Amino acid sequence: MKTTAYISLIYGLIVILSGIMAFRFTGSLTPLVVEVFLGIVILANVFFMMLEKKPSFYVLLVLSFLLVIFYGYNFAQTHQFFQGLLTGISFFVFMNELLKIFKIFGAE
Repeated sequence: MKTTAYISLIYGLIVILSGIMAFRFTGSLTPLVVEVFLGIVILANVFFMMLEKKPSFYVLLVLSFLLVIFYGYNFAQTHQFFQGLLTGISFFVFMNELLKIFKIFGAE
């Protein structure tokens, strides 16, 4: 379970940094607020993952799915490399959590 928590920690930091970068380069306040808020929620969720609370895995599953949709939509509109990269990272975290929940990914 600690591997998933470490992946979530890195993912939360990436989401926060992407919100800050989007604000800096585009000047739009919406990505800053949304991505920083979701990144903080993901980072807070890491604490519950370390305690091995089951709902924390479902929270990360839902948040990563929402971010796949968010980044995927942005990538479809702008065709920027960074949006595609964030879509891929979010999809990786989503699939990792989905496999972890279904016990296909294996025990740690």
